[in-house]
Amino acid sequence: MNEKTVVKIEQRRAVIAELVQKMRPMYQAKVTNEYQRHHIETIVGAGIWYIQILDYGQESFLESY
Repeated sequence: MNEKTVVKIEQRRAVIAELVQKMRPMYQAKVTNEYQRHHIETIVGAGIWYIQILDYGQESFLESY
């Protein structure tokens, strides 16, 4: 994996980490229902999944296995 790819992955990881931290109060709020929590989990999961997908036409982690 080249250095440019590593930098992109780290930048995407940092964004997801910050989003998770900022969404935590909403997720834990008593007014947030089960459906809303599930939706937050789906959004975060999708973000984590797409960390590995690089720009169109480039290698992804999935292809390296």
